[in-house]
Amino acid sequence: MRLNFGQFFVDTQAERLWKNGVEVRLREQPLQVLLALLRDAGEIVSRESLRNQLWGGSTYVDFDMDMYLRA
Repeated sequence: MRLNFGQFFVDTQAERLWKNGVEVRLREQPLQVLLALLRDAGEIVSRESLRNQLWGGSTYVDFDMDMYLRA
C-alpha cells in the first residue's frame, strides 16, 4: 500500500519512506513504529500493541514513559 502524508510518502509493502521524492533511511525499529501507526491511522495504538509488533509476545521490554515526562 502507498500512503501520502504531508511531504512524506511511504510504501508499506517495500517498507520504504520518502520525503519530497528523496528516500529517508530509517533504522528498523523506528520504521516499524511508523508502519504500525500508519496501519492504524486515526486510532489509538497502545504501548502493548507496539511492544508486540516490535519484539513479539515473548520479549519483556521495560520502558517507563513517566521517567521521560518528569521535569
